[in-house]
Amino acid sequence: MKIIRWVVVSSFMFFIMAGVYAQNNQIGVIGGINIASVKMEKANIDIQNLIGMGIGGVLDFRFSESISWRFEPMYLLKGVRATATEDTISMEQKLKFQYIEIPLFLKIAFGSTYIKPYVMAGASIGVLLSANAEVHETGSDTQIDIKDVINGIEYSAGFGGGISLSLGNYALFVEGRYTIGVLNLFQDTSTIQIHGKEGKITYIQPKNKGIQIFTGISMYLGN
Repeated sequence: MKIIRWVVVSSFMFFIMAGVYAQNNQIGVIGGINIASVKMEKANIDIQNLIGMGIGGVLDFRFSESISWRFEPMYLLKGVRATATEDTISMEQKLKFQYIEIPLFLKIAFGSTYIKPYVMAGASIGVLLSANAEVHETGSDTQIDIKDVINGIEYSAGFGGGISLSLGNYALFVEGRYTIGVLNLFQDTSTIQIHGKEGKITYIQPKNKGIQIFTGISMYLGN
């Protein structure tokens, strides 16, 4: 809770400072989907994407006409779908991780018209809110709280790009990016097993990854 309060207060102060000290910064809202999965050492399971939601705020803190820091604090759902089949028994598990995500990207925009493509790259910190495993077996569904074995803080790297359309004092944008965690998800071990009634799935050194597609609207400050 102390970490979350620090994040909220720091984000609030960052937004205030941006509005007071800079011209043509942008502040707005952003939302979209995260096509989530995990990068994992080889295991005898079928890994599939899990579609999650992301929603939050956005701030472009500009240093020049084309270069800015892009700050996008948001709620983000990550996770994975995993299926294991042994003989005639099939089991699916959905791991769902809810984060307060705090990405900071260096953004470079191109062109001087109302339509501006841009690229960005940077890093992100995720603060874990909850972690659950949904176990689906024949005739049985179970939900297990696994937050105690998941690292409370996650570090990721990411890169992507987008396009922005200026409309007077506002800008519409669409962007996409790829992110991947740099640390093992688990706290004190590289491997855990999540059991159902008829079997288990072993996860070996998983790291969150995802393709995120967002859209949003921002307004210019200081005009």
